[in-house]
Amino acid sequence: MSITVLASFQVKTEKVADFLAACRELTEHTMKDKGVLFYELQRNNENANLFVFVERWESRADLDAHLATAHIQKAFPIFLECCQSEPVVQVFSPVF
Repeated sequence: MSITVLASFQVKTEKVADFLAACRELTEHTMKDKGVLFYELQRNNENANLFVFVERWESRADLDAHLATAHIQKAFPIFLECCQSEPVVQVFSPVF
């Protein structure tokens, strides 16, 4: 069963460029990960410092493998440095 992930980031104004550079690199690598169906960074239309990764994975195992990759391990400390608060990661499963 596929799963959807929403990962939200409230980024410091002075760190947006660093955050976007890390996201660009992460996305390039992630699109090669096994089981990724959709992986896209979105920016809030009303709050330019609020970003969300919208992700769709074939399975929880594929997501877990992604979370263990070198590219996510490299990106996450940069995300923490760039954000005003801890990222909010939510995992969803289809109801129907």
